[in-house]
Amino acid sequence: MDCRLYGVGLDHTTDPGDRATLPQPHAHGYQRWEPDGALTDVTDFNTVAA
Repeated sequence: MDCRLYGVGLDHTTDPGDRATLPQPHAHGYQRWEPDGALTDVTDFNTVAA
């Protein structure tokens, strides 16, 4: 199988790598950990540590 990588025209994007922060401005993500629990802002959650 031949695999080729090419640009898809995305500008101003970033790969946070192992950083837990994103450059401003950025969207926020929220998670509800329990069915009746409050929403928690998980934007700065480092998925590398998961």
